[in-house]
Amino acid sequence: MTQVRAWIMVVALLLAAIISFIDRQLLSLMVDPIRHDLGISDFQIGLLVGPAFAVFHAVAGIPCGWLADRMGRGRLVAGGIALWSLLTMASGVAASYGQLLLARMGVGVGEATLGPSAHSLIADSFDARRLPMAMAVYSTGVALGAGLAFAFGGQAVLWAGQLPTSMPALAHLHDWQRAFLLVGLPGLLVSALVLLVVRDRRQTSARPAPAAMLTGLGPLWRDNRQLVLLYLPAISALTGSGYASLTWLPAHFIRNFGWSPQQVGWMLGLMLMLAGVAGAIAAGLAAGWLARRGRVDAPLLVITVSALLHAPLTAAVTLVATPVVATWLLVPATFLSSAFVALGPAAVQAATPVPLRGRVAAIVLMVTSLVGMVAGPVGVGALTSFLFGDDRDVGLGLALVAGQLSLLGGLLLLAALAPYRTVMARIRSGRG
Repeated sequence: MTQVRAWIMVVALLLAAIISFIDRQLLSLMVDPIRHDLGISDFQIGLLVGPAFAVFHAVAGIPCGWLADRMGRGRLVAGGIALWSLLTMASGVAASYGQLLLARMGVGVGEATLGPSAHSLIADSFDARRLPMAMAVYSTGVALGAGLAFAFGGQAVLWAGQLPTSMPALAHLHDWQRAFLLVGLPGLLVSALVLLVVRDRRQTSARPAPAAMLTGLGPLWRDNRQLVLLYLPAISALTGSGYASLTWLPAHFIRNFGWSPQQVGWMLGLMLMLAGVAGAIAAGLAAGWLARRGRVDAPLLVITVSALLHAPLTAAVTLVATPVVATWLLVPATFLSSAFVALGPAAVQAATPVPLRGRVAAIVLMVTSLVGMVAGPVGVGALTSFLFGDDRDVGLGLALVAGQLSLLGGLLLLAALAPYRTVMARIRSGRG
């Protein structure tokens, strides 16, 4: 594969990542109208954003990784994009909480096809010198996708309300339902693009024997148990902190500051696209600088420092009394929160023997996504519904959950630095 074609593939996969986060995050901009129209609580909203998506997304990741090793990954990703886009549109015709819950489960399954396939496709297409930059470009899809979801998701809600009600198919739908229909459509175009431009280079290379694919994880666990038991809960906690903020910040600004969904969407969208992307790039540069100076734990060290600095900032965002101060505090909080997204996979890949990298990546994604995406959104919703009993206290719940999860993640990573250095030393000596 030529470098030009490889970069075209990265751009196509980046677009897929962006679309996935737009479809994933749209619901958080429409919490209150969905609650009103379906007669549900914040806790039930938390279930929609958390377990309904996360459980199926995480569990489906393992069979999707298995499929990625056995079929054309471009076709797998294209099919997954089409599936989650159609089910996003199905969310727009959901007439009950149960139907919306089922649609969100299906979106989680569709999006599970992207991560394992994209990571392995990019790794197969770039040499060691170019791979970090290619992966960094792809990883910005998280911030760009979430940012575009907030910026244009709010606009989609506004456009949805302006669609002609004389159209029979739309006349009986609420604005939030029409927004799901609008946002799901572009994914079908991205699916066609991926099918057109993504070529699976692995098809020309030898595949590992099935028996070889079943060995190695046991010894890896025994040799790295201390690191695994610290790293997985740490990244799960940071994931939970991030998803809690992405889910509930719009509701906080709307309920306590009187902002419209469009105002919140543009503010959070620009914040993620500017501070989020800048934070990911800065984290990569910092890790590279440290690595060149002999720090074998460079990526983990950058994540650790960022998490510990992020904890008080993310808690303060929803405790201050004015939206201006909250917005300014969001800038460094968003900047710092990008570090674990950008460098977490790099830290895992560096510490994993080459033959096991695909399987280890799938397991890490499954555990951290499942725990984090449930703990964050559901934790805030549970506090608001069952402990505080006041919708306006969603900011207090968010401060408690996001701040404590970020602090917990930073402290666990601080303890993981020493075992990580031991693992890296063993790998560099040829014993890993």
